Order: sequence, then C-alpha cells, then structure tokens
Amino acid sequence: QYVADTFTYDYVDHGNLTSALNAGVSNCEWYASYFYILASICGIDTSCRTGMNSRNNYHAWNTVMIDGQELVVDVSSGDYNNRMDLFVLIPTSEYPGIEKYDTWSVI
Repeated sequence: QYVADTFTYDYVDHGNLTSALNAGVSNCEWYASYFYILASICGIDTSCRTGMNSRNNYHAWNTVMIDGQELVVDVSSGDYNNRMDLFVLIPTSEYPGIEKYDTWSVI
C-alpha cells in the first residue's frame, strides 16, 4: 500500500525511478522497481517480472516467496483499479498471463 500511496498511475515513462518518485506519478515498471527495492531491504525474497497482460500490453509486476509459495504482488494494477485485494499476494497460478514473463533485476 505504501508504494501505491507514493504514486499516481500514469502510462508515461518518466525515465527512471528517481524521476517517477519526484513527480509522484509512475507506470508499472517503476511501481515494480520501487516495490522490489523496499521488499529486498526488508529481507523479502522478491523478483520483478514483465510480460503481456490480458489486453496484450506490456506490464511489470513482482513476485514474492512466502512459506515456499510464489505469490504475485501487482501494486500498479491494484492502485490503478483501486482493488489492491485482487492483485496482491495471489498465487501465480491465478494471475492471468503469468505463463509469459521475463524476470529482471533492478540492481
């Protein structure tokens, strides 16, 4: 929720995380990057993922490992739709498009 409260969703790429934080607006890539950094600092096993969403548009989100289970954390979709409960801590098997993704690192 902290990451969602930090940004207002915007389709514009602000170039880097610092610019997005300064502007207070972000696309999905910087939501995922910021979540990754904060979760990693907290010792949470996390990754960044990119792929295509149900509308065949590029999208970025995170996964976390909790008790040996990989769960999706899609803060930008939760914020954009104002339904964090539908996009945070859901099993990867219930996340649409999860079969087509790349994993990347912020650092």
